[in-house]
This record gives sequence, C-alpha cells and structure tokens, in this order.
Amino acid sequence: MDRVQRNGGTAGIVTGLLLALLFAMIFMLGQDAMTPGDPAKVLSVVTQKWGLFAAVNFVGLLASGAAIPFVVGIATRLRDAAPTRARTVLYSTLIGLGAYALGSIMMWQGGHQVVEYAVKDQAGATTAWLALFAVNTALINFCTCITSLSTPQNLASPNYGCVFT
Repeated sequence: MDRVQRNGGTAGIVTGLLLALLFAMIFMLGQDAMTPGDPAKVLSVVTQKWGLFAAVNFVGLLASGAAIPFVVGIATRLRDAAPTRARTVLYSTLIGLGAYALGSIMMWQGGHQVVEYAVKDQAGATTAWLALFAVNTALINFCTCITSLSTPQNLASPNYGCVFT
C-alpha cells in the first residue's frame, strides 16, 4: 500500500473523531439553528462561553486540516481508475475544505474581536457580528458552489448546482 493512501486513511479516522467531537461541542454551546443569525442571542452565548466558542472553531480548523490528507489519499487511490470528472470532484473538495478552515479562523479571531467590542458598545458589536456572520456565510456558500460545479449531476443542470436564495 502506498504511503499517501495509508496516511490518508489515518487522516480519515482522525477527521471522523474530530467531527464527532465538533458535533458534541456545538451542542454544548447551547445554540439552536437560528442563533448565529440573531446577534443579541449569539453575543450573549459567545461572551458567556468564549473558551468553548474558541475551542469549537479550533476543532473545526483541525477537522478541516485533517480532512485534506484524507481527500488527497482517496484521490491518489482513484487516480488511474477514476474518470476525469470524478477526480475533479475530489480535488475541488479541497477548495471547500479550505473555505471551512478559513471560516473557522475568521470566526475564531473575528469572534474574539466582536466579544471585546461588545463590552464597550453593544449596538456596534451587533453590527460587527452581522458583518462577520455575513462574510463567513458568503465565503462558505461561494466555495460550496465552486465545489458543486464539478459534480456530474450538476454539470447538466442549467444553474450549475448553485442556487442563490
């Protein structure tokens, strides 16, 4: 077995464990699906549980980083047997993983700045959180669209897999 494939398999196991930890930590924050869009609610949660919020973003960064060797290992394994579009999907997944890693860093560092700003000016922190959340959402949606462009079922669709609502 090739070294890249073996390390990719190990990275897949590590990624799975990190994602399970991330899933549990998100629930420990006490947020529901609507919390990130409500600045008053999210600022109270983030200021009270800042350490956990930072840890969630750090674990998200680690999970995204550990998934990269996993995807590269799969792409290496399927390099010769896979058609071009299948390889394109695997390699474009790296763009999405990079976006999630960048989003985790942005929420980790930007969230810290917003929490510090919330002490001085609550209204300004609300606006800053909405801007941070909007930029993070736009980044992830853009990279999801780029990644979905290469999937075979979306190549035939008239909107190329990207639906902006």
